[in-house]
Amino acid sequence: MFRAASPLFVLVIGVVKLRREENKTFRYVKEKAPSRGESGKEGNGFSGRLNFELYDFADSVIYAVIAITIIFVFFVRFFSVDGISMVPTLHNNDMIVVASAGSKLEKGDVVVVAKTPGFSESLVKRVIALGGDSVYINFSTGKVYVNDAELIEYYVNTPTERQYDIAFPVTVPEGSVFLLGDNRNDSIDSRSSLIGCVEEDNIIGRVLFKLNFGDWKVK
Repeated sequence: MFRAASPLFVLVIGVVKLRREENKTFRYVKEKAPSRGESGKEGNGFSGRLNFELYDFADSVIYAVIAITIIFVFFVRFFSVDGISMVPTLHNNDMIVVASAGSKLEKGDVVVVAKTPGFSESLVKRVIALGGDSVYINFSTGKVYVNDAELIEYYVNTPTERQYDIAFPVTVPEGSVFLLGDNRNDSIDSRSSLIGCVEEDNIIGRVLFKLNFGDWKVK
């Protein structure tokens, strides 16, 4: 299900172009400042330019690979949404940019979760409650309460009417989060024991924004 993400190719090309422009500027300055006593003969001019172009290209590619590796390891990753569990916020095939885990999670954050013990695929869901919070869902009215306060959920597709096998109210364990999909009646999330409350260590990162292309799938 995981495939090479096309944004990586776009970023590499962009960094290569930037690096080559830097090298061209360096070459121009160097050629405009000949050494004292230079005879003016071309000599092996064509060979020298060819060698420079080859060096320029190799240097740019190496620079791009290093830069992109640092970005992907320490800062962001790309995923493509596979499914409709986060409609209307995210749709099938939406490309999302995800900040690597490390920053403190907040209620309302949309996050990507690694595979859980009960579920074999990565997930994208919204954080509804944090460790120590109490969650209650009234499936008759479709309303969600955290610490006895009703949530004003402008982002949901439909009221929360679908119930799985988790009994409410639920107290979220410390170091875990309670997650729901925005498309409440077509999402498997913390209402099911397959997912339950998710440990923060299993969270890949927080969704920053979405793009319009990509291949890396999460449900």
